[in-house]
Amino acid sequence: MATTKTPTIEELQAEIERLRSQLDAKSDDDRRSRRRARARDEDDRDEINSLAEETNDAALDELYRLVQGVNAATAELLRSGADILTKLNDDVSENAHTNQDDLPKTLNRLPADIQKGYLRALRRAAEVPGRMADKFTKAHRDAENKGHRDGADRDSGAGSRAAQHH
Repeated sequence: MATTKTPTIEELQAEIERLRSQLDAKSDDDRRSRRRARARDEDDRDEINSLAEETNDAALDELYRLVQGVNAATAELLRSGADILTKLNDDVSENAHTNQDDLPKTLNRLPADIQKGYLRALRRAAEVPGRMADKFTKAHRDAENKGHRDGADRDSGAGSRAAQHH
């Protein structure tokens, strides 16, 4: 039969010291692991914050360009409408000015002058949506190049930060 040797106090103390060293090493590893996890979490938060800021800037820039385009298109609609009405008035009244001496002739020509002026105005009105689209596109593009923060070019850093990350 084999007998088991009883460890001495020194051996037990050495074993305790070895186990404590292992425990300390494990604790150090756990602390380093937690620090790395916290650093990763902080990096993730920083990246999320940065992405949120870029997305917000891009959305604001696009909204700005949209408003600029709509404003330009609306201004073109109003300008074109006023131009059409002015030309209609000119077309109808042109004959009246040339025949001031002959009022009956002027009155007889008035229906035809009104019809011709109306048809010319319709033809001009048919061109308005295309001009509005052109104005919208140009204003949208100009606003994109300009940036909305302080009117500086995007390349100077004053425009959208989102555009700088592409």
